[in-house]
Amino acid sequence: MITTYAYPARLRPDDGAFVVTFRDVPEALTQGDGREHAIAMAIDALSTALWFRLRDGEPIPRPSRPRKGEVPVAPEPAIAMKIALLDAVGGRRGAAARIARGLRIEHKEARRLLDPTKVNKADRLARALELFGHHAVVVVAPRPPA
Repeated sequence: MITTYAYPARLRPDDGAFVVTFRDVPEALTQGDGREHAIAMAIDALSTALWFRLRDGEPIPRPSRPRKGEVPVAPEPAIAMKIALLDAVGGRRGAAARIARGLRIEHKEARRLLDPTKVNKADRLARALELFGHHAVVVVAPRPPA
């Protein structure tokens, strides 16, 4: 099964700007001057909201299927990979210990892989995902239509 972390966003015109909301992540609320700017702001708002959820140990919802009028918006790749790693290890409980054992690294290093405040190399996150039967794939796609 392929999992993507693109969340459906609704762009609503509002007095020359566009307001962006996510039904799966309601705290990710933003706006932009024009559709393109609104989508750029949406990526940032979604990444920030998911970053806070990761940091605070809150649940990360699975993205719903887009409904008519919604566009898929993905968070920054590092955030998506950390969420994927958390999903792959089966949740937070004991995750760092399992990663440390599998990668043969210190527990502190393993915790950093899950910590959104820490910067990690993509290959390190991909290697951790491989331990748990997942393969990270980079997809480069055009932004949703303006």
